[in-house]
Amino acid sequence: MGIGGAVVTEILPVERSSIEDRSAAEVELWVPQPAPQFKSQKSLIISNKDQIIPHLAAQIDAAKEQVFITTEMIDETLANSLTAAISRGVSLYILIEKDGFSQSVSDLPSSVLDGALIRSYDDALPCSLLIDAGPNKGSGSLLRSATRLNRSLDQPGTSWAISLNPSQASSLAAQMIGKFWDSKVESESRNTIHADSPQALSGVRPSLEASSLPPSWFYSGSSPPPTDFLKETTLTKAGISSGLTGKEIRDAKAEHGIETWSLTCRDRPEEVPSTGRHLIGNCLIKAILTEGNQGIVYDLVADRTSLDSFSSGLRLDEAQTSDLITNFESVNAANFEYRTKIPIGELDLKETYLSTSGQESQLVAEEVIDAGSNPVETLDFDLLNNSEPHPSNRPSHNPLSLKINWKWVNVPPSTPTAASPSSDENAYSDPITTGLKAITQLRKFADQQKFNPEVKRIDKLPSDDSAKVIRNAAELKKWVQNLHKIHDDIRKKVDKKRGGDDPDAMEIARGGAKMVKVILPEINKLPTDDLPKSGLLFSHAKSIYLEIADWDNLNEGKAEAEEHGATLVARKN
Repeated sequence: MGIGGAVVTEILPVERSSIEDRSAAEVELWVPQPAPQFKSQKSLIISNKDQIIPHLAAQIDAAKEQVFITTEMIDETLANSLTAAISRGVSLYILIEKDGFSQSVSDLPSSVLDGALIRSYDDALPCSLLIDAGPNKGSGSLLRSATRLNRSLDQPGTSWAISLNPSQASSLAAQMIGKFWDSKVESESRNTIHADSPQALSGVRPSLEASSLPPSWFYSGSSPPPTDFLKETTLTKAGISSGLTGKEIRDAKAEHGIETWSLTCRDRPEEVPSTGRHLIGNCLIKAILTEGNQGIVYDLVADRTSLDSFSSGLRLDEAQTSDLITNFESVNAANFEYRTKIPIGELDLKETYLSTSGQESQLVAEEVIDAGSNPVETLDFDLLNNSEPHPSNRPSHNPLSLKINWKWVNVPPSTPTAASPSSDENAYSDPITTGLKAITQLRKFADQQKFNPEVKRIDKLPSDDSAKVIRNAAELKKWVQNLHKIHDDIRKKVDKKRGGDDPDAMEIARGGAKMVKVILPEINKLPTDDLPKSGLLFSHAKSIYLEIADWDNLNEGKAEAEEHGATLVARKN
């Protein structure tokens, strides 16, 4: 409606909007899940107050012959148990990575330093505690790679410990005690006298000699993994992975014959297998497990050069595998689970989710999107007022939008920007332009010559604006003929005023003016076909367009467009 309630019939673009309810739309996301509680197990312990430290202390307290420790760094945290073991006559051997050696010797009390043989090692070591290890005997714990045996063991989520069976303790001791006497050892300290300046390499070897590595343990720092390690580790075709990268998961199929994954947990979103449950968390442990059978814990020795391969591994027994599966989610602090086909309406506006690429995302109650212009191909009132942009032409939106308020403008078809008036239009405009120029010249001349009747006749001709909208061939011809007649009558008056057939001689005698020179439209070249009444014709390339400005001209325009072989369009607004 126009001003005062008047109906607006001009063809104009139409602003439109619609609300899209996406509550039933399905998405795939990493959905937050509550933090699981750790269930106390015999073979698996996690770092926390009153967890790992008492566990390690109890193992040391049970030692009768020998305690062997390998670590990145150690302080007085276990000093009471170590001192008590020394007082019982237990031999204490500690192998420390080179970078942490001096600080460790400084932090340990003299009661430990005086009764232990402590050496530095110029390479990465597993963090282990071995108790009374011998051929196929012993116990102890293996901790997360790069764990320091200090006060940090009180902090939740920093490490874990697996209680070793005799075969594992024997296997690990055979290699670690061998490293204790390795040529990479640079210094040692056995008492407080040498705390500040460790003495040169010396000492008495412990009774356990290094032997060939059993298949329950491998460490690539000293030799390639034994060929029988994977062969003798029997895993089922369905596996559980913890902390493995996408490449490692793919490689596990070739190495272990695992075809499907019933459960995986990783540190960040990556490609996920098509089956099973998939989690994200702070993966403290890298392992492949199979329910009710065996498992392998990998990367027990820090190796910064090998991101997608395993530098060390320990084969688990059935009890250790079962304990780890029981606490799989808690030990990895799993906080997101991958889910597909989730209706958006089931999501919580207050929750934070992860997209498949790992980006944090939240549900959006309503998103307002300007979809821009929506060209309507056919000039039709209903189409222009009701068309919606095709989904493929809409801007991208937040996949977690619960509701989208789409806004757009339906634009009617219009004349191409590069189009120009058609030859039919020019057939009218050219003679009209020529005629109007001739009228201006003739009126000026007639007025100068005081040809008042002719001036009045010229003034009665259609004005500039009226002449320019002539669309009828007969009307145009009549207008041009009248112009010719006025021109001829003015010429006759000039000739008469100048004295007959010898105007040059009479002009000298009477002082008469020459007839003004004007160009008149040629009557025999005027068009014979009418132009459309509803609008203007334009051409572009090989196409003709009939441009109308008002809905009142629509029906007439359709008929005239068909008559002229033109496409009906709206005037550009």
